[in-house]
Amino acid sequence: MRKAFLAGLMAFGLPASPVSAQIANGASGSSTMFYLSGEQAMEEVVGFGSCYAKLHSDKALRLIATRPGSREEAETYVALFKKPYQDCLGDVTRLGATLPMVRGSIAQGLYKHNMPLPATLVQAAPARTQVRNLADASRCYVAAHREEARGLVAETKVGGRKEFDAVAKLIPDLRKCIPDGAKAQFSATLVRFRLAEALLRMPASANPAGS
Repeated sequence: MRKAFLAGLMAFGLPASPVSAQIANGASGSSTMFYLSGEQAMEEVVGFGSCYAKLHSDKALRLIATRPGSREEAETYVALFKKPYQDCLGDVTRLGATLPMVRGSIAQGLYKHNMPLPATLVQAAPARTQVRNLADASRCYVAAHREEARGLVAETKVGGRKEFDAVAKLIPDLRKCIPDGAKAQFSATLVRFRLAEALLRMPASANPAGS
């Protein structure tokens, strides 16, 4: 049976509660998250990312080399997945996922497979004032909380309740990496994937970023 990969900005085609982790502006701030059902869909995306990272590591690194949310990322994504059929879908006949989720699963796959990373892709943590998106904030967080990030990636299931609880626990420290007044919304799983990519791309020895 041929496997169809639905590239593009498509959400999971499963009924689920809204998923978000919001960091509000202001000195005190607040965080709210909602639990997402549909673990099977998440597992399919994770399986694809793990396979792709292992079998197509060069292509995977091409995607990881782009800045999240950039035009280059979108163009690279389309170029890599323009063919409708992919060899890493396993028993899945159709896989629909957002670009950030596909990128995140691939980044996690590269990290878990201990794929060698070119020196040009290593990224030091930005200072808090340099943070512009969740990827930046994640690198800032991992610089000071590498073991917590490792535990999240290694010990929780993607899309599971344990993942959600672990992300909720680390949100206060992640907030410290986001400039005052900034607003952000993201899913617990996207936080996990961004932290996995940060772990992948951080120098072997990294000091906490300054504020």
